[in-house]
Amino acid sequence: MKKRFLSLLLTGALLLSVTACGSGTDNAPASRTGEESAQETQSEPESEQESQKTEVQTQESGEPITLTIANVGSSQPYPNGESAEDNWWTRQYKERFNVDVKTEWYTNDGDSYNTKLNMAIVSKSIPDAFTATSLRQLKELVDADLLMDMTPYFEEYASDLVKSIAKQDPDTFNTGYIDGKMYGVTQMHYGWSSNPYYVWLRNDWMEEQNLEAPKTIDDLVNIMTTFKNAYGGWGLAADKSLYTFKSLALAWGAQPDIWITKDDGTMEPGAIQPEMKEALAVFAQWYKDGLIDPNFTTYDMTAMNNGIIDGSIGVEVYQQWWGYNPGADVVKQNGPEAVFHPFELPTATHDILYPMSYTNRGYTVVSKDCEHPEAVIELINFYADAFFNPDADEEAKFLLTDTAYGDYAHITPFRIQDTTVEDQNLEQVTYAIENNDPDSITLGTASQKYIGAMKWIEDQDPSGLGDYFQHGAGEFAAFRLAVNILNEKRYQLNAIWGLTPDEMDTYGSTLDDILTEGFTKIIIGDEDVSYFDELVSNWRTAGGDTVIEAVNKMYAE
Repeated sequence: MKKRFLSLLLTGALLLSVTACGSGTDNAPASRTGEESAQETQSEPESEQESQKTEVQTQESGEPITLTIANVGSSQPYPNGESAEDNWWTRQYKERFNVDVKTEWYTNDGDSYNTKLNMAIVSKSIPDAFTATSLRQLKELVDADLLMDMTPYFEEYASDLVKSIAKQDPDTFNTGYIDGKMYGVTQMHYGWSSNPYYVWLRNDWMEEQNLEAPKTIDDLVNIMTTFKNAYGGWGLAADKSLYTFKSLALAWGAQPDIWITKDDGTMEPGAIQPEMKEALAVFAQWYKDGLIDPNFTTYDMTAMNNGIIDGSIGVEVYQQWWGYNPGADVVKQNGPEAVFHPFELPTATHDILYPMSYTNRGYTVVSKDCEHPEAVIELINFYADAFFNPDADEEAKFLLTDTAYGDYAHITPFRIQDTTVEDQNLEQVTYAIENNDPDSITLGTASQKYIGAMKWIEDQDPSGLGDYFQHGAGEFAAFRLAVNILNEKRYQLNAIWGLTPDEMDTYGSTLDDILTEGFTKIIIGDEDVSYFDELVSNWRTAGGDTVIEAVNKMYAE
């Protein structure tokens, strides 16, 4: 069956997600709750809840079960003439489980979905099952007394595979519990391997100039200067979000994108700590030396990438999906030799600790009026089996073989993400390439990645560059770099994990804007680096201290 499945993939591979990534269980940051599993840290189900459990009705067991749902898709139409009401998923639910899934309402984008869901919460009229897109939304549903406690149903009906996924990152999975009860089945995330940023360097220029991989910030400055002098353009790609500078600030021990716990035990944003001041002073010097395009303050990411695509910039800080975008366009315009290779961030005064933040795709929630909550768990089991079980039947893996489906392979509220799958993909793709043995691959996702990587290796097809640089590039596979980082525990966890206080919503965007504007002024020379202290003071006065107090109160309880 394995060979037949691979043959199907060879005739129609599906790119599941250009940003998909994951890490193995051994690679994940240490649990904040020790060795306890997600279930072991929660309270036992009440006897009344136990009495509510019913047996799932299979296709042969009698009358069909009906579940109403809400769903969110994309702006692209459903493939093959399908619709939100009639598609591959709904047909599988009916054929396999005798469950009629009826779409009560559907939107094409997340904003519209949240608007409709918020209205449903206010009116206390919700479908049987749907996705709560955030922890705050989950809490609002619980506070409105609209959700069923899924603890007993998960414990009895969840498959071993789904329960193993829950244990991969118990801290994140446990956010679906409120007051010891599972009100949301956490859909999880693509794994911590997605988090690190790398310095991507144009390889043909590195070879032409006899340059080696940068170990220090001074090495990186030498590369940027050499590229600028030899090829024109600018030394470093940057945009108005300042994510390039924030990522490189790790070299000075700064953590501008996460909250940290200080020596006195209190929590504060890393962006207002003194280490950030050191980094800004260096960035301001780079700007003064002409290494940075002075128009970066007007660029979004697309505009920033234009400098990479048109061949005027050879250094970019980016995540593991560079090969998809902008990489494919880079080689289309400049030739296959113009690929960039990823390297770990260079150091300055500190060793790099890559920030790891809370992330989750959402929560599958069930109305307290739902007659068959156990069926929801069965459908989640099916999603996990179709995508992450190497022994699943070929029909269950169909979405991996049909290029027409694209993102619609994931359009269902009954989903959960195996956070280790991309590490499994990495090992299987690496082995298959090194040993010319594609039949060794057992995971459908790994087969898809292997096919993409081989498109680049054999034909230099740009459509395969993303898969190649994620999994197939050997020492330059971005996920290989991430595995090394995680195995060696060179990361720092965000001190905030999960729910944030209301004050964060009230002041958050304003406070972020204050820092972004202030940092930009320092970098472009409108303010001296000494302005940093005044900037932090202004930030605190504008609500920063209020947020800090609220965060510390929430996490101290």
